[in-house]
Amino acid sequence: MDAATQCGKILEYCAEYGSITARGAFIRLGINSPRKAISILKKKGYEVKVVKMDNNGKTPYNRYYISKNAFDEAAVFIASKIPL
Repeated sequence: MDAATQCGKILEYCAEYGSITARGAFIRLGINSPRKAISILKKKGYEVKVVKMDNNGKTPYNRYYISKNAFDEAAVFIASKIPL
Protein backbone atom coordinates (compact mmCIF):
# COMPACT_ATOMS: atom_id res chain seq x y z
CA MET A 1 0.00 0.00 0.00
CA ASP A 2 1.47 3.38 -0.96
CA ALA A 3 1.94 6.27 1.48
CA ALA A 4 -0.93 8.35 0.02
CA THR A 5 -3.37 5.48 0.56
CA GLN A 6 -2.09 4.99 4.11
CA CYS A 7 -2.54 8.71 4.85
CA GLY A 8 -6.10 8.61 3.55
CA LYS A 9 -6.97 5.54 5.60
CA ILE A 10 -5.49 7.04 8.77
CA LEU A 11 -7.36 10.33 8.23
CA GLU A 12 -10.65 8.53 7.66
CA TYR A 13 -10.13 6.37 10.74
CA CYS A 14 -9.26 9.35 12.95
CA ALA A 15 -12.23 11.32 11.62
CA GLU A 16 -14.54 8.48 12.63
CA TYR A 17 -12.91 7.27 15.86
CA GLY A 18 -10.87 10.28 17.04
CA SER A 19 -7.42 8.67 17.24
CA ILE A 20 -5.30 5.71 16.21
CA THR A 21 -2.46 3.60 17.59
CA ALA A 22 0.20 1.67 15.69
CA ARG A 23 -1.51 -1.57 16.70
CA GLY A 24 -4.89 -0.26 15.59
CA ALA A 25 -3.42 0.83 12.25
CA PHE A 26 -2.04 -2.67 11.73
CA ILE A 27 -5.12 -4.62 12.82
CA ARG A 28 -7.87 -2.41 11.39
CA LEU A 29 -6.18 -0.82 8.37
CA GLY A 30 -3.40 -3.21 7.39
CA ILE A 31 -0.70 -0.57 7.91
CA ASN A 32 2.46 -2.09 9.41
CA SER A 33 3.89 1.19 10.69
CA PRO A 34 1.93 4.45 10.56
CA ARG A 35 5.03 6.59 11.26
CA LYS A 36 5.77 7.44 7.62
CA ALA A 37 2.14 8.33 6.87
CA ILE A 38 1.89 10.43 10.04
CA SER A 39 5.10 12.23 9.10
CA ILE A 40 3.65 13.02 5.67
CA LEU A 41 0.44 14.32 7.26
CA LYS A 42 2.50 16.63 9.52
CA LYS A 43 4.31 18.01 6.45
CA LYS A 44 0.94 18.62 4.78
CA GLY A 45 -0.14 20.82 7.69
CA TYR A 46 -2.12 18.41 9.83
CA GLU A 47 -1.74 18.79 13.57
CA VAL A 48 -0.60 15.57 15.18
CA LYS A 49 -0.77 15.15 18.93
CA VAL A 50 0.93 12.11 20.41
CA VAL A 51 -0.23 10.89 23.81
CA LYS A 52 1.91 8.25 25.52
CA MET A 53 -0.45 5.69 27.06
CA ASP A 54 0.57 3.93 30.30
CA ASN A 55 -1.02 0.52 29.53
CA ASN A 56 -1.24 -0.58 33.20
CA GLY A 57 2.40 -1.50 33.72
CA LYS A 58 2.80 -3.20 30.35
CA THR A 59 4.73 -1.74 27.43
CA PRO A 60 3.51 1.84 26.88
CA TYR A 61 2.28 2.87 23.45
CA ASN A 62 1.45 6.06 21.56
CA ARG A 63 -2.03 7.19 20.57
CA TYR A 64 -2.12 9.65 17.65
CA TYR A 65 -4.72 12.41 17.30
CA ILE A 66 -4.74 14.01 13.87
CA SER A 67 -6.63 17.15 12.99
CA LYS A 68 -6.57 19.96 10.44
CA ASN A 69 -7.75 22.35 13.19
CA ALA A 70 -6.62 23.14 16.73
CA PHE A 71 -7.23 20.38 19.25
CA ASP A 72 -9.88 20.46 21.91
CA GLU A 73 -7.77 19.35 24.87
CA ALA A 74 -10.75 18.04 26.81
CA ALA A 75 -11.80 15.82 23.90
CA VAL A 76 -8.22 14.53 23.56
CA PHE A 77 -8.15 13.67 27.27
CA ILE A 78 -11.47 11.85 27.14
CA ALA A 79 -10.55 9.97 23.96
CA SER A 80 -7.21 8.98 25.47
CA LYS A 81 -9.14 6.78 27.89
CA ILE A 82 -10.61 4.69 25.03
CA PRO A 83 -9.04 1.22 25.04
CA LEU A 84 -7.16 -0.10 22.04
